[in-house]
Amino acid sequence: MKKIAFFSKNLEIGGMEKSLVVLLNELSKKYIVYLYLEEKKGVLLDYINNNIIVKEYRISNCNYIVVRKFYNYFKRFFWKIFRRNFFDFSCSFATYSIPCSKLSLIASRNNCLYVHSDYYNYYEKNINKMKNFFDSINVSKFKSVIFVSNESRYNFCKVYTNVNTTVISNLVDYANIIKLSQEKVDLKFEPNKINILYVGRLDNSSKNFQFLLEAFKKANNKSLMLYIIGNGPYKSNIKTYINDNHLNENIKLLGEMVNPYPYIKNTDYLILTSKYEGYPVIYNEALVLNKQFITTISVSDHEIDVANFFIIIKTKDELISLFKNLDKCSINYKIDFEIVNKNRINRLIDIIEERQKND
Repeated sequence: MKKIAFFSKNLEIGGMEKSLVVLLNELSKKYIVYLYLEEKKGVLLDYINNNIIVKEYRISNCNYIVVRKFYNYFKRFFWKIFRRNFFDFSCSFATYSIPCSKLSLIASRNNCLYVHSDYYNYYEKNINKMKNFFDSINVSKFKSVIFVSNESRYNFCKVYTNVNTTVISNLVDYANIIKLSQEKVDLKFEPNKINILYVGRLDNSSKNFQFLLEAFKKANNKSLMLYIIGNGPYKSNIKTYINDNHLNENIKLLGEMVNPYPYIKNTDYLILTSKYEGYPVIYNEALVLNKQFITTISVSDHEIDVANFFIIIKTKDELISLFKNLDKCSINYKIDFEIVNKNRINRLIDIIEERQKND
């Protein structure tokens, strides 16, 4: 069996991390899979198949720059001696990680970078900043660069025209999502109101929470409830906004959850008002559980274009108007996720087996 290696930060709760677990569990049916983490921690470690070899590659963060560079240099030096081209395939899954990029490039000649966000929009369409970022992780040295959406790939190719790119969105763990959604929990929802749910990282710089909170306040629709699942640096700001604007009766923070699926299953709407995204995992979860989605981000890949399914809004006024006139709805999406997964995994296997063509 071929040996393949993936490199990432940790397995704390997050969309990218959940996607990695699903992907590795699938690949472990066909390959000997190694996972190297900068920090071997996170609740999602418990969901990794036992036959996957998980190791830690911890770098030094010492405040003394000479000591830090000396330690990291020699650790990487020994990695080169013992692991240069040791694997048949290697992948840097944490796009932003320089150590993951360097290790992946050493580990195999057949190496790839997985890009989970739209960095053109992340850097506010500043091409020089985007180029500086991708140059720092040596993007041009990778044999393949994989994007999770057509849009993020298109924006990347505005700058990098000679890099081998393709689009492979995240696998959908549809059977497990359905199973977990049936778990009995003490739901906090108001049965006589329209319940709107956000699930994800609490971060205003990307998730644009101020946009959401201000639109919810201005709509002033007392029949709406907004529930927020997740954790992050903007949590205290959200609490302050709720208290200062007397929204405690209509906005509830539920904290971080390993299993948010009973809430997703029973909400009326999911919502995401991000400034930019790659292809959010929550989109797949909404499609599996037949939930209407209100979002600012319209993305597509080879199998799914969310514009065909979700409510896409672009301005705060549009969202305010929607909140004022929102009704309960019932959706039944016709998507065969078995075929979706098969197509996506086969595209990645083509890269692992070096059968991939630039599309």
